Amino acid sequence: MKRLVIVAVVVTIVVGGLVTVLNFSGGEPSGTSICPKDQVFPSENSSIRIGESAPEFIVCTADGKLIKLSDYRGKPAFVNFWASWCPACRVEMPSMEKIHQTYRGRMYMLAVNVQDNEASARAFFSEEHNFSYTLLIDAYNNANDTYRVRGIPQTFLVSSDGIIQGIIIGARDWMSSGCVSLMDVFASGKEVTRAMIRGC
Repeated sequence: MKRLVIVAVVVTIVVGGLVTVLNFSGGEPSGTSICPKDQVFPSENSSIRIGESAPEFIVCTADGKLIKLSDYRGKPAFVNFWASWCPACRVEMPSMEKIHQTYRGRMYMLAVNVQDNEASARAFFSEEHNFSYTLLIDAYNNANDTYRVRGIPQTFLVSSDGIIQGIIIGARDWMSSGCVSLMDVFASGKEVTRAMIRGC
């Protein structure tokens, strides 16, 4: 019995470290937002399934300009939801930078910051780590709600023509052999399989 309790605690700690459950407290940002408040919100009836069109969302760039997911069409898009207070996010993001450097010019890497203090997010992203991929701020939970993200980190692989090819929940070492194999296929514009996703 004691062994069972210990195993349960270890599993809880490990799983808890891979995915952080989000607290849904409404659509207002934490602290002062640089993002315009008059964002256009997509339909709540969006479908989030592999093989279907990636629903549109509107967020803002780190300097406060509105931008849509469809602005990134033409290349595959790696769309990662994260927060600076999320331990698992902080662990995986340096390996995302290495993937970005490896596939620069062949795919977009978008880091969508959710339920966070914007100043903390920008400091972590640009000052502490100097990540070179794209930081997007989801100040009003637009993308978060549209994509029904309930735990972070969560990554959506979107093809160059806007189709969801993969959904990956939890942190990854993106430089592991399985993830690099997946990124090789994804960045080349080829179809990603469920087996490839499971292997990452």
